[in-house]
Amino acid sequence: MPAELDPASPHSAFFRSRRSSKRMVFALAFLLVVGGVYWVTHRGGNGMNAGAPSMAELMKKPVPVIVSPVSMQSVPVVLTTIGNTEPMSTVALKPQVTGRLESIHFVEGQYVQPGQILFTLDSRPFEAAYREAQATLQSARSQVQQLRANVIRDEAAVRQAQANLSRDTAQLTYAESQVRRYASLLQQEYISRDQYEQSVANRDAARSVVAASRAAVENANAQLLSDRASVQTAVAQAQANEAIVENRRLELGYTTIRAPFYGRTGSFRVHAGDMIQANTTELVTLDKTNPIYVSFSVPEAQLAEIKRRQAVRPLTVNVTLKNSERTRLTGRLTFVNNAVDQTTGTIRLKALFDNADRRLWPGQFMDVELVMGIDANMMVVPASAIQTGQKGDYVFRVVDGKAEYQDVKVVRVVEDRAVISSGLNTGDTVVTDGQMQLSPGQKVTLKRSLSQE
Repeated sequence: MPAELDPASPHSAFFRSRRSSKRMVFALAFLLVVGGVYWVTHRGGNGMNAGAPSMAELMKKPVPVIVSPVSMQSVPVVLTTIGNTEPMSTVALKPQVTGRLESIHFVEGQYVQPGQILFTLDSRPFEAAYREAQATLQSARSQVQQLRANVIRDEAAVRQAQANLSRDTAQLTYAESQVRRYASLLQQEYISRDQYEQSVANRDAARSVVAASRAAVENANAQLLSDRASVQTAVAQAQANEAIVENRRLELGYTTIRAPFYGRTGSFRVHAGDMIQANTTELVTLDKTNPIYVSFSVPEAQLAEIKRRQAVRPLTVNVTLKNSERTRLTGRLTFVNNAVDQTTGTIRLKALFDNADRRLWPGQFMDVELVMGIDANMMVVPASAIQTGQKGDYVFRVVDGKAEYQDVKVVRVVEDRAVISSGLNTGDTVVTDGQMQLSPGQKVTLKRSLSQE
């Protein structure tokens, strides 16, 4: 006999236990099925179904709803998209001189005013260079004054030499006339030859004096020209020294770094004691956030219409912040990019917003509405009245106290209003709340009308 069939075998006891468990499960299942059949046959048919209302009874019971009339209104034409804020300008502050950073006068993330001191460098080397340049300039100016005095002296010498030349020339003219007169008297034997030869000697001496006077005038003029050239050189040197002084003064001023505009600082890139390099080391980034840009994109197909409407009047841009209050702000369109993004087929635009209250933050995303204009006399219903089914949009219209199914064509939804092009008439009443309990022909009772609020 196999071991599993032996009553004394432990394997036989195991199998007897398993068969007993299965019989118990089958028994419980049988009881549950019988009980369920009994419940359905007796209790379910005579209890539950007997108390449930029929569809006809449900249709007779009015459903409380909120309604609103269809009206004609002026509705803005808007383009909706997503945008993000950009600082009006972002500046990475860098030093204009090389030196050791001495102090930082603000904290990270602080808003700073134009002209506010942000950093100071060790100014002692620049002060010394400035004083040295001033001393050199003073020396150059003294040299110019001395040379100008020499020019004045030379001009006097030239005048004196010219006066001497005029005097000597007059004496020469007199001596020559004497020679001519003595020659005539000698021929008439009124004077001796010695007297005549003396007049000739006097004339020749006068000629020598005139030649010397002319040489003196030339020398005086040459000295004057030389000293005038020296003055010009000295003036040029003084002007160069003035430029050096101004440069040293600017360098000294550059040791104090100020905020160029009102904005918010970023994180420090340096610390006090660091050596910083001119036009290389980035100190901090400053964002100009008042006013601020909101940048967004629209399809290129809208570009012509935007340009046409913008030529008539400035376009308004509304943004809704993604915060708990859904804050809404208004700005104006100020920039249309000069090229379409060929990868996306969109055009980039920017709107300018006053941000004195600092609600807008660089990099923040938000819903954007570009208001293109106003369409007058549009058929409007509350957006909450619009339902969507398999065939499209529809509403429940209230006629004689009953709800009627009505297909509608929605042109667009602006805020809480839906613009309808067909399916309704002015004066119709539509359900705005309670549609989930309605079916065509359902009686309704009005909780209130939105036109009464």
